[in-house]
Amino acid sequence: IECRATRPQAARSFGSGLDSTPKGLCRLTKLGNHVIVVFDYSNNMRGMDENMETRAYKWQARMARALAHTTRIAILEMLRRGEMCVCEMGPELEASQANISQHLAVLRDSNLVAARREGTRMVYGVTDERVFQVLDLMGSIAHDQLDAARQALAALENIAA
Repeated sequence: IECRATRPQAARSFGSGLDSTPKGLCRLTKLGNHVIVVFDYSNNMRGMDENMETRAYKWQARMARALAHTTRIAILEMLRRGEMCVCEMGPELEASQANISQHLAVLRDSNLVAARREGTRMVYGVTDERVFQVLDLMGSIAHDQLDAARQALAALENIAA
């Protein structure tokens, strides 16, 4: 059930070459032209509603942690323009491919990006375009907070003058 809410959107938006999965919820496996979904029912069914709510909060926290690094935000902003290979990200981010791959692993683990093989390259793309709305909203809030801080500082400077 949890997987159905998030993964079909990812499959529609990025294609069938997905190898990123929500840990502990389900696993997507590509078999030819088909994507097989294997659900994890290892948790006890008692207290299902509370467990589902707790899992949803944990999932939101995982996504928030993935967004809590400037390099990962920059990677997502680059992916706003379309799918990219790690080798294409390095020059713009001024980071090594190994470092970028580590950040992409965090984004994959939180199901924000997925990878697919294109020849010898791994190409990354976002699993859900709504992540850009989240980034835009966070940027707007940060901008408003910075403006408020500047105004408060200017007011203090006027008082001190």
